[in-house]
Amino acid sequence: MYLTKISDLESGDTLAKKIYTSDNEVLLEKGTELNSRYIKKLESFGITHVYIEDENLVEVEDVVCEEVKQVAVSTAKECLQGLDSLTIDREVTNDKKKKGLIDPQEITDLIEDIIDNIFNKPELFVNLRDVRKLDDELYFHLTNVTTLSLIVGKVLGYDKEKLKSLGIGAFLHDIGKAAVEASILNKAGELTDGEFAEIQKHTVYGYQILKDIDQISEASALVAYQHHEKCDGSGYPQGLTKDQIGVFSRIVTIADIFDAMQNNRVYRIGLKTKEIIDYLLSMASKQELDAEIVDKFLAYLVPFPVGCKVRLGNGCEGVVTKINKDNVNRPVIKVLKINKRELEEYFEIDTSEELTGYEIEELL
Repeated sequence: MYLTKISDLESGDTLAKKIYTSDNEVLLEKGTELNSRYIKKLESFGITHVYIEDENLVEVEDVVCEEVKQVAVSTAKECLQGLDSLTIDREVTNDKKKKGLIDPQEITDLIEDIIDNIFNKPELFVNLRDVRKLDDELYFHLTNVTTLSLIVGKVLGYDKEKLKSLGIGAFLHDIGKAAVEASILNKAGELTDGEFAEIQKHTVYGYQILKDIDQISEASALVAYQHHEKCDGSGYPQGLTKDQIGVFSRIVTIADIFDAMQNNRVYRIGLKTKEIIDYLLSMASKQELDAEIVDKFLAYLVPFPVGCKVRLGNGCEGVVTKINKDNVNRPVIKVLKINKRELEEYFEIDTSEELTGYEIEELL
């Protein structure tokens, strides 16, 4: 299979992964043969990329299985939409009802399932550019940030109890957005100073929601409060420096930035992985992010993940089929075209064994 833009789809292409919403509604099933009507349907939902079957290419394996991820997305939506009904004048009300809408045991069970998925994967190279309906972006975002944060926690050697606390904090880090006006959150144009100040308050709202809920630790609740703090003191809401920011918060901050930048928003198109890596390294060099955690994170983040289409400097176009552990910038590629002409027979090249001309110039 390979990941391709909606604009490059053709009638007769076959979906390699099902497309679903945060309500567990399946828009199109895996194996659906696309036609012009289906392609227009995908466009109308704001979906920009899909995975397409190709018998000559490897299957892209998710870090977290589709069934667990689907439960996570729907759980995130239930939490946010339920809490939204309890907010008046941006103040969270009715503490008893508030606690009832967040089921710590349900979330803990979900986090344990994600942890089990991660521990069952011998290789943790991140490939989380999923297919998401634009209106459901936030719910997919919470799920991906949780997965990314738990991968870092595993790399740091956390035991499962510590991972659960990290995972709960990551999954609920944006819960305060339930108390922010949807018109501000989803605004396509530039925010006013007042609107931006209101969005910043989601960190405070989130902590207020979580701090008194049984089974949610203070370390987990603080992630909602601190995930926009920066190690140099330039973040919000308190302008904390590195030693004042909890380590869970420092991990989730990095995962949050990565997933937010890679996926489409109402106001911009998602960036390429290589661009995001460069941005994270720049932030680390300026001491905005914890450089040690960024290094751990990037060790498992590949600029050209399996299933993506690329163009080489010598005119070859193909799909990444394998990551080289010793040089993630030089993957194995199945060549499909040369100088835009499709080949009758595909062939593989290991770009780590080649010299000039085999550098990846562009993600397609």
